[in-house]
Amino acid sequence: MFDSILTYDKLEREALKTLPNRALQAFGCFAFNQFGYPSRVSDASELWRFIDVMHEGNFEHHLKVLRRVSEEELELASWLAKGTFEYSTRIFGRPLTGRHCITAALIQLRGMRRIEALPKTTRVLELGPGSGFLSLLMAKVGYAVDTVEVSQAFALHQAHFFKHFLPESSMSFADSQYEFDPSVASELGCIRQIPWWSYGDNGPITQNYDLLTANHALAEFHPDGLLYMMKRFGAMHFARWGRSPIIFADTFGYAVTPYQTIEARLNKYGWVFDRHAPFYFIQYDPSRALQQAIDTEQKTRYEGTVRRKVKRWLYLTLYERANTSRGAKKLPDVNDASLEQLREVFDALVPEERTPDEMYIETRN
Repeated sequence: MFDSILTYDKLEREALKTLPNRALQAFGCFAFNQFGYPSRVSDASELWRFIDVMHEGNFEHHLKVLRRVSEEELELASWLAKGTFEYSTRIFGRPLTGRHCITAALIQLRGMRRIEALPKTTRVLELGPGSGFLSLLMAKVGYAVDTVEVSQAFALHQAHFFKHFLPESSMSFADSQYEFDPSVASELGCIRQIPWWSYGDNGPITQNYDLLTANHALAEFHPDGLLYMMKRFGAMHFARWGRSPIIFADTFGYAVTPYQTIEARLNKYGWVFDRHAPFYFIQYDPSRALQQAIDTEQKTRYEGTVRRKVKRWLYLTLYERANTSRGAKKLPDVNDASLEQLREVFDALVPEERTPDEMYIETRN
């Protein structure tokens, strides 16, 4: 494991010599740095901290969102939970099941499958995979998955995590001889890590993606990183392939950049967004984007009185709070037998599991 840290850091240092300042600014850990969230490790023994995070404490809420699960979802959850337990116990001596992130990933996979335009041979680029469970689910159901991660710690965690689950079907920093080739397409059912410095080098478009997903992350991008994504997979991808990928997001994440600002920028660069709670579906369509921007501007003017501004402020405050984990609106309890089966998948491995981050948040509150 330690070799992968040396490999990653060496490759990153070499890349930093060739990238301009603006690229380094755009693809730094913007939100993490603002809030002091750890983004680097110096020893492989630290990687346990990234196995089941960013969704800690949300397991029960996720069950209410799911309401019920299919046999396929139970099988996928069981595969991930057992693999996570074996990985965390054998490598780190810490029994973890990944229940918080796994249930979040099941919700996200459901959202993707609402997109009827996706072909069976779907090629996906995931920006900011976090703990990596969604990447694994997408590969398991047959998608060709490329990932980009700007955090060294998460990238290294993902590398070993992907190798654990898909030893023959992942290309990652866990391989000491790993070298990304932008001219080669990823294979169906496989995961490939793209170094952030290769993603951000402003090189030619070489891959024809069907879907781009950035869950809980778009509002946390540096503004230049967000602009890069919109231009690259909008006008540039369209000019190269005659089409652009659909962008899917399970909320925009912590509002470092306000949601309204993101929506306005998407319209400005030709993207149309449709929200079907809790998901965003974003498509490149310049003519519709212009009309959406006009409609939004007219609506804003109509709501220009002080009274309407106050009402809108209250609405947006409640709206954003409803889409954050800590302020999520209460959902009715669901007593479905399939949810109890899902709960048993995790409890059979670690009864009454509470992750270290979850316990810390509870004591802090």
